[in-house]
Amino acid sequence: MTCNCQTILTTAVAVTDNQLVLTIPAGTYENCKNYVIRIAQDIPTTATNIMPVVIQIGTGSTLYAVNRRCGHRLYANQVRTRRNYVLKVAADTETFVLVNGCITNGNCGIVAALPVAAPAENA
Repeated sequence: MTCNCQTILTTAVAVTDNQLVLTIPAGTYENCKNYVIRIAQDIPTTATNIMPVVIQIGTGSTLYAVNRRCGHRLYANQVRTRRNYVLKVAADTETFVLVNGCITNGNCGIVAALPVAAPAENA
């Protein structure tokens, strides 16, 4: 896949509130545009398999979910340092969507099936 995308290096990678936070430089990221995000820092050893990946733009407080094209979240054990990931901005849903990149694990989260079973009520 060829891409005339702007390459963005992460400025920080951290674990915050059970999420793997990839911080990218402050700026405007246009809707429906692809960006190549390269994870430049080591992924913390405290990252777990089911920890979702989110993006923080600059020092902003909003964390944007990263979803795979199939609709599943992208998880910490699926990404690696010093790899390129082509992400499309989906501004209307405030997410980034993984368009291309090497996913290293088929992790689909902790929910096994739909519908999700309701917790049992105490009688």
